[in-house]
Amino acid sequence: MIFTLGARMAGVGSFANGAELLSYVSSLLFGSGGKLLLGVIVALACLTTAVGLVAACAQYFQELTPTVSYRTYVIVLTLFSFLMSNLGLNALIAVSVPVLTMLYPLAIVLVALSFFRRFYHGSAKVYGMALLFTGMFSLYDGLKTIGLETAWLEPLLSWAPLFSVGLGWVVPALIGAALGLMIDRPSATKRKHAA
Repeated sequence: MIFTLGARMAGVGSFANGAELLSYVSSLLFGSGGKLLLGVIVALACLTTAVGLVAACAQYFQELTPTVSYRTYVIVLTLFSFLMSNLGLNALIAVSVPVLTMLYPLAIVLVALSFFRRFYHGSAKVYGMALLFTGMFSLYDGLKTIGLETAWLEPLLSWAPLFSVGLGWVVPALIGAALGLMIDRPSATKRKHAA
């Protein structure tokens, strides 16, 4: 639905971010009460997510370092989140986009590999090679997003299909997984004979 809103509102003007677009559309559709309705909906949705994330992170960090209490982690994470939220959406997007650009391809490859785990028996070599090949391209995309000079890397990476649209990591991930599978075949055969 958000994609549809964005497409239909393209002729109205430009918006700095999605929040401005949603605010404009809610006012357009529901009048002055639209912004209030949107605010309540977003506050409730974000509050449940924030509470869950703070609780999960605090529990995780408390297990890592038991000398610091769970309550202390909750307070620190809540204060940190409060400070970050006051930077503004544009600042948060500017900071998070380069990191997400680097992490999304790796996460997608991990999830995709998990669906086919039974074909390669969860081999660490398949995971490792696929992530290594993906990582080279996602690092390039992340550095480019930050604004660092990456033109010298393009001749090395532009061979990959879909490179021009930021999906150059797809074929290398498949190649890496195949190489990992070939590397793991001899050890898998030895494991079968040993059993």
